Amino acid sequence: MDMLEIEFARAQRYGYPLSVFMLDIDSFKSINDRYGHLFADRVLKQFSNWLVPTMRRCDVVTRFGGDEFVILLPRANLSQTRSAVDRLLRYTKRHHSRSAAKKVKIRFSGAIVSYPERQVSNGVALIKLADQLLAKAKGYGGGKVYPLLSS
Repeated sequence: MDMLEIEFARAQRYGYPLSVFMLDIDSFKSINDRYGHLFADRVLKQFSNWLVPTMRRCDVVTRFGGDEFVILLPRANLSQTRSAVDRLLRYTKRHHSRSAAKKVKIRFSGAIVSYPERQVSNGVALIKLADQLLAKAKGYGGGKVYPLLSS
């Protein structure tokens, strides 16, 4: 949250765009229930390892809680953020989370919110909006990114 407020202040001061991409692994509870906590933990670790190489070095990738992640994309507008999300979608389609005996396909739902396109006054408001839009994307049945992109 500290990095978010710093980046938001920088975006406001210098007129840079700032995007937030919030995502949630679809059906994570069923993975946890079916395969157990150890495998579910491995899924989270592998997924987070997929996030980093698909984003830019200057982006901030963080686990937000449970199976939710937030990525801050300084100086990235909505279009540039969509490109980054498309890279992640392509990557996850080609890979599975696996252990010696188990293999699962990971899908996620997400929401992209960009400043100054969205008129918000601080980083917390940007996160709250992303969270609301993530719920909307999940309402479409999962596997969606809002503004709507198919995963």
